[in-house]
Amino acid sequence: MNFLLLLTFIPLVFTYDGFLSLSLNKFQDPVEELIKNFTDLFDAQQKTVGDETGSFQVELSNARTYYFIDLKVGNPQQSIRTMIDTGSADLWFIGKDNLQCASNGGTVDCQLYGTFDESKSSTWQTNNTAFEIGYLDGSEATGIMGKDGIEFAENFALDNAEFAVVKNTTENIGVFGIGYSKLESTNATYSNIPKLLKDQGVISKVAYSIYLNSKNSTQGYILFGGIDYAKFDGELTDYDIVPFSGQYLYSQIALSHISFSCNNYTGSNNGPRVGAVAYNGTGSFNGAVDIKNQPALLDTGTTYTYLLQKQVESLVKNFGNSSYNQLFGMYNVPCYIGNPGNYFTFNFGQQGYQVDASEFVINNPVGGCLFTILNSVDGSLILGDNFLRSVYALFDLEDNKISLAQANYNDNHQVVPIY
Repeated sequence: MNFLLLLTFIPLVFTYDGFLSLSLNKFQDPVEELIKNFTDLFDAQQKTVGDETGSFQVELSNARTYYFIDLKVGNPQQSIRTMIDTGSADLWFIGKDNLQCASNGGTVDCQLYGTFDESKSSTWQTNNTAFEIGYLDGSEATGIMGKDGIEFAENFALDNAEFAVVKNTTENIGVFGIGYSKLESTNATYSNIPKLLKDQGVISKVAYSIYLNSKNSTQGYILFGGIDYAKFDGELTDYDIVPFSGQYLYSQIALSHISFSCNNYTGSNNGPRVGAVAYNGTGSFNGAVDIKNQPALLDTGTTYTYLLQKQVESLVKNFGNSSYNQLFGMYNVPCYIGNPGNYFTFNFGQQGYQVDASEFVINNPVGGCLFTILNSVDGSLILGDNFLRSVYALFDLEDNKISLAQANYNDNHQVVPIY
């Protein structure tokens, strides 16, 4: 995992009508370094071939690719940064003795986001349960489970929170999984953080809402046990979570179709195509792909959006002058696709949610643009951060529903608890 833009918490804590808000301070890695890494790779390839309202809010930080929460763990406290993930259920930290850490003879800079040294915490209790998890990107983590206190802010902490200390991983940051408990990577289920918040009386229901904010913003938040009505337009629409093999495991709902509206392009000899006919000039065109109500996972732990290869091809064929880029594993597309006024609409049943096309177009460091709706590697459909930034999403893991509304980007709050 490579990160371009990071945020960290500053020790200012505000409460509004009983829920918790954390102010953020931003620091930024040089953009040039990321581009240089890509360019070097390209050159090498060329050469070689809760509270009264019953809600609890923690703001998140946008690293362009992932969203973070900073925690303090154990006694005395150890500061650790974790990535929020609706697609998994376990909280795990990188252990100080992780075999892959540079300090232990490996190559991973484990100090960048913090590690947990259980031998230094007087309140750590191991239960000697093995932990092992793998992710779609091929990364893995193995370690041991245990319990300790976790502080989310200066005025809020959870006692006896269960998590894993990872002893072997090539990742440099831990994961804060908030999915269904049945998705946990241990033989016996336990109360993960959303469930523990209810068990300890912080919230009334195992539910949370997520607001990632706009593409250009560097912060968003997750609200456990509450809904912020100021952060979306219209009403929330409920969708049934689709079971997997008869069980509720993944936060996935049926996606019916995706449409594309191009209202702003300047054509050339490589102008957009409708069918097999190319045309030039300035104008508009539309396209769509039928997803056939396949389940799509809403996953904050995934940067981009993934569809079946044939579905992605059905979209990009409308753009003209598009081709698959083997180096990046993405499609080259005309840069005009990301122009203001162009948008995609993701339709669930009768309701659609607009996403600015710029969310799905990034600059290719060696020229042109790349499309960040990618081919799925395992047949799973995943709606990542570049979709989720455009919606307000409520995950109700008790009633097995996800509710969506079009996001409204503003600084206001109107929080109501979920019962």
